[in-house]
Amino acid sequence: MGIQRNWPPPLDDVLNACPTRALQEIAWCVGSPPLMGSSPGVNHSGQTAAAAARLGFEAWVGGALSAGFDGGSLEQGPSNRRLGHRFETCVCAWFRHHPEWDIKAANHVVQLGKQTAGEIDLLVERAGEVLHLELAVKF
Repeated sequence: MGIQRNWPPPLDDVLNACPTRALQEIAWCVGSPPLMGSSPGVNHSGQTAAAAARLGFEAWVGGALSAGFDGGSLEQGPSNRRLGHRFETCVCAWFRHHPEWDIKAANHVVQLGKQTAGEIDLLVERAGEVLHLELAVKF
């Protein structure tokens, strides 16, 4: 795998360097630009995080493959799975095999008594910092 060393590397270069379809899907999910931009008073690191994910993707692939990453695990579940669920599966796979991040919760339903209050898409931790991600994809 050989990704050009531009900053940030173009997503097409990252996708073309991936050896499998599953890795291409994960690269697209974590390396695409965010749907939301920053707003005044809102700390949004999406653009910077996506660029950093593309730059570090080659190292991630090496670590994930040596740790036993199996792209077939992305294929588990119903064959007619919606794009949003597939996107969540790919992003979770990236975090699951990332050496710096721990997944604390994924698709966790929050209930208040007998009433469902919502769902936490992804809760991750790195170096003591906890990050809540609400995942969405638009195609």
